[in-house]
Amino acid sequence: MMEANFDGLIGPTHNFAGLGAAAGNTASAANAGRSSRPRDAALQGLEKMRRVGGLGLKQGFLPPPRRPVLDPLHRLGFRGSTAEVLAAAAAESPDLLAACWSAASMWTANAATATASPGGLHLTPANLATSPHRALEAADTAATLARVFPAAGGFRHHAPLPPLPGLGDEGAANHTAFHAGDPAGAVHLFVHGPAADPSETRFRVRQSAAASRAVARLHGLPPGRCVFAQQQPRAIAAGVFHHDVIGVGHRDRLLIHEAALVDQAAVLAEVQAKLGHPLRVLTVAEAELPLAAAVRGYLFNSQLLTDPGDRWHLIAPTSATEDAATAAVLARAVDAGFLDDVHGVDLSESLANGGGPACLRLRVPLSEAQWAAVPRGHRLEEAADFDRLDAWIRGHHQAVLRPADLARADVAEAAWDAHDALLALLAR
Repeated sequence: MMEANFDGLIGPTHNFAGLGAAAGNTASAANAGRSSRPRDAALQGLEKMRRVGGLGLKQGFLPPPRRPVLDPLHRLGFRGSTAEVLAAAAAESPDLLAACWSAASMWTANAATATASPGGLHLTPANLATSPHRALEAADTAATLARVFPAAGGFRHHAPLPPLPGLGDEGAANHTAFHAGDPAGAVHLFVHGPAADPSETRFRVRQSAAASRAVARLHGLPPGRCVFAQQQPRAIAAGVFHHDVIGVGHRDRLLIHEAALVDQAAVLAEVQAKLGHPLRVLTVAEAELPLAAAVRGYLFNSQLLTDPGDRWHLIAPTSATEDAATAAVLARAVDAGFLDDVHGVDLSESLANGGGPACLRLRVPLSEAQWAAVPRGHRLEEAADFDRLDAWIRGHHQAVLRPADLARADVAEAAWDAHDALLALLAR
């Protein structure tokens, strides 16, 4: 088996409404109300896909859902034409309107949890229940996953967990599979937040322990191959809203901050014992890179990858590679042989909403036959595949999207036209 990366193709409604602020996303809070650049955002994301594909790795993509979605507004009593509904919602419920425009599905690390087993590949779409704008994605994501990963290809689909209190599930952003080369025999690290009432913490808990354990059960993962760990509350308070903001693992290596997990040494010892194979860990100390700097530079939200020649690569945001303290950490990793190559990528638009390279991709372990079962339009195998997405972006994404544009019917209709054009492209 191998690991493929399926990135979220960034849609034309990418905006800075600050919807992630209440859930601990400090970048979302800092940039709320700014005008966004949807075209640049999508091209930056596509360039990252090119970079990964250029390493000889399997690269696919998941399309954005149709946005804005008006059904929630209709169900809450907003009636009339598109222009009337948007204008009324902008006046009476601007946060709800922004949620209906959200392009957060770009961060496919939150789309689902994907695990391999001898019986097939299991996929559970995340319910994203703790964030209203993300919760609107769950049904669309489930439908997309069913299309892209057909049951006939050996993919086993589960429904999202019920969106109940205490069952918030944020997907693969809080899951890492460690193995010596075969994902079907992996040890699975599931990371969750503390069991605390939201009033006792600065930010709400987004991944619950109950949700992590439920996903493991649904996927038939043996207890002897699972490790459940809790995030450090002070890391959450610093803006580490998902584990992939403070640690990244791949195969038998892990890059992690020392303040990532409660009882971190014991957790990693358990992973090592269950793996039965040396786990190489590069721990970054607080003195070397303070939590605030780690969140600001997004080092740990990089992609850790191995190419077909078994070289280790890190796809890192330029916010990390161009920062002196973070660059020193990367230099240490290369000098120690932990990494062979570091690739800086410009993801400034996604990062302004709190999403780095790792947020933008869903890791899917699959066989060559399963890869071939993925519809051809979703597999980026040739330069022409990237080029046609480039042309779609340039033809349909606005250069600038202003906050006031969310109340404009013509902008909404243009976004719907873009979605229709993408579906037509995929149907060829």
